[in-house]
Amino acid sequence: MDIRVPIGLLFTAYGVLLVLYGLLTGDPAAHHRLAGMDANVVSGVGMLIFGGVLLMLSRRGGPTARRAMTTPEGRATEERERRTGLEQ
Repeated sequence: MDIRVPIGLLFTAYGVLLVLYGLLTGDPAAHHRLAGMDANVVSGVGMLIFGGVLLMLSRRGGPTARRAMTTPEGRATEERERRTGLEQ
């Protein structure tokens, strides 16, 4: 599994929770303000964007690792290890 999928899901879930918490809490005096905006909403939106980008990249790109035998360098390494007895 690509590592971008679980990390993207985690950031997206935390972003949704922070945005909902920032919008639904009722005491405006208790909110930490960031230039007149709720810090929970701002950071939640940032997490949503980051999580969405990771999920988009994970669906768009293929696997980053390739099997050793599919590249010339990998074939040379496998053959060298077979000759020296490192691989059975």
